[in-house]
Amino acid sequence: MEEFGENTINIIENNPMKLLDIPNIGIKRVHEIKDSWQKHKHIKNLMIFLSNCGISTTVAHKIYKVYGEESITKLKENPYKIVDDIYGLGFKTSDMIAEKLGLSKESYNRCRTGIFHILNEFSREGNCYASLDELN
Repeated sequence: MEEFGENTINIIENNPMKLLDIPNIGIKRVHEIKDSWQKHKHIKNLMIFLSNCGISTTVAHKIYKVYGEESITKLKENPYKIVDDIYGLGFKTSDMIAEKLGLSKESYNRCRTGIFHILNEFSREGNCYASLDELN
């Protein structure tokens, strides 16, 4: 949108009806642009947030599919929840996010998720229990 130059994003976010000044853009198209920007704005912010945690865009898409616009809020509340909610994401991914958020290594959510992670690793090897010595 060359008409607005560097102000394009500001106009889309704060004054989208100004887009009607552009030839061949009607009210329906303005709403489509505004809605599309809102959707992509959230995923863009999530990708930026997760890239700072060392997390790929593929993982960001998986998280966005489940949590939508609330993705960053949910991750900040409890990054370990993704282990339960999103197939294919595990303890290591959630722990990377938690570390960047500065969460305690002794937090309840980390300990709970870590225990389940270790027990799942043992069960993949055919074990149905783990002794305390093996867990240390």
